[in-house]
Amino acid sequence: DGRLVVLESLPHMSLRGVVAHPVAFSKSSSESMASSREEDDDDANRGIVTLDPGCAVMAESAFVLDSRTLRQLYPMLPTPNIRSHSKCKPASTVSNDPDTSSDESCPKLSFLKITSPQSGYILSNIHSYPLLLP
Repeated sequence: DGRLVVLESLPHMSLRGVVAHPVAFSKSSSESMASSREEDDDDANRGIVTLDPGCAVMAESAFVLDSRTLRQLYPMLPTPNIRSHSKCKPASTVSNDPDTSSDESCPKLSFLKITSPQSGYILSNIHSYPLLLP
């Protein structure tokens, strides 16, 4: 239905698969979002915070993850000298030019860390397909 789930942290891989923790409703968040939500919502019944289509968000940082491994590509994390199994180019070698920066061998997920209307992380792009517009 066009809503974005707010996550507590960026998703990551574990031995059991993908780990993603949606933000759960608290008393204060449910009161502050009551004006933009319907009480008989499926998500409200499960206690998951979602953002309605057209909702304005305030983002403080952006993150890009390799879609296959969920390794963070941008911003680069300091890592020991371990060979990566990712086929994606590191962020330092990716051009800023939109025409040359599309690495087709590496599907990417873009996330924004937001502070308003709810603190957390939201998915903003899937494989260059935007879910949010400026």
